[in-house]
This record gives sequence, C-alpha cells and structure tokens, in this order.
Amino acid sequence: MNVPQRILLQTTLALAVALVALAPAGEARAESVGPAASEEMPIRVIQRRPNLRTGRFEVTAMGGGGLADTMFNHAAVTGSGRYHIDEFWSLAGGYSHHFGQTSPLFDEVTDRFELFPERSIVEWSAGLDVGWTPVFGKFALVESYIMHFDMTLLLGGAAVVTSRSPDPKFGASVGLSTRLYLSPWLALTGEVRDQVYVENYNAGDELVNHVLAQAGFSIFFPFEYAYRYPR
Repeated sequence: MNVPQRILLQTTLALAVALVALAPAGEARAESVGPAASEEMPIRVIQRRPNLRTGRFEVTAMGGGGLADTMFNHAAVTGSGRYHIDEFWSLAGGYSHHFGQTSPLFDEVTDRFELFPERSIVEWSAGLDVGWTPVFGKFALVESYIMHFDMTLLLGGAAVVTSRSPDPKFGASVGLSTRLYLSPWLALTGEVRDQVYVENYNAGDELVNHVLAQAGFSIFFPFEYAYRYPR
C-alpha cells in the first residue's frame, strides 16, 4: 500500500469514529431540548358554548312603555314566540296589548292654551319579524360567575290599532333585542322596537313612530340539547 492510499484509509476511519462518537450526543441534546420546548408551547382550551339556539323555540313575556309620544303615555305587555333556524337567524310573531292615557303635557296644552290635540292612543299591535344575531359573548360577574349574552337585530311588519279606528294600520317594525342567559333554557330579555305606520288625522295623514322599550324573560324549548362533535 502506497502512502496516498494509507492516508486516505486513515482519514476515512477517523471520520467514521467521529460520527459514531457524535451520534449519542446529538440524540441526548434532542431529548433534553424536546421536553423544554414542549413545556413552553401554549395550550389552547376551546370552551363549548353553553347556550345553543339552533332548532329551539323561544317563548318571551315582556312589559314596558312608550318612548316617542309626549302627548300620551303608553304601557304594554307583550307575548311572542320565536323559532331559531340556526345560531344566527330566527323567525318570530308577537302580540302587544297597550294601556294608554293622556300625559300631563296634553292636559297643560288643553288647559292653558285651550288647544285640543287629536287623540291617537294605541290599543294593540301585532307583527312578524326576522331576527339576525351577529353579536354574542360573555363577561365575568363579581369575578366568580360568567354571564353569556347576545344581541339580535329585528326587521319585519306590524299591524297597529289605535283609538281613532278599529281598522288595523299596517306598517314596518325595526328593533334591537338582547338576552342575558341565566341558564341553558332561561334568559333575561330586553328590547327596543319602533313600529312605523300612517295615522289618519282630521288634518291629514301623518307618519307615526311608536317606540316601545320592554324587558322580561325568555324560556327555550326543549330545555336540553345535545352537542355534535366533528369526527
């Protein structure tokens, strides 16, 4: 064997020995780094939504009063039913019975100025609407109890009967409602709704905004529901 061949053989043997010696150290470093890296990785916890609406029927009872009319005071009790198509869209129908009377401003105008405004007191109203729920979330109450809520936009039609005529006046209805869930089947409910219709006065037709603010509670049926998990 000549000198160049001997040098090549010695170099090859030295590299093989070096690779064998370094392999365990590399595995040891990988084992020591692996657990530390895994401990630093964040853990994401996905919480199930505690209140599902899809396929459930909601019965609501509320009471409140009018906001827009200064000449008359209106109080109302309302009952409605709402079917939730999915978590965002729903269909509802409702009925409101009104209790109205003249306000102190009406009495002042008639007494001091001897003017007699035309009366239009709402007696009852009913309507259908479509609901869209784009907002839902939660917040901590007294740092120990988590409350869940949602907000729904309402758009539909309404029929309103006033003291001026027994015939219903048809118009539009727009509103905003919110729920504060106390349990999977019970929620506190608040709503502001504007019923827009045309009233027939002696002086001519006039567009009326009948705004109601109400609060009450909602019950969801069925009381229980099942989660579906992706496979």
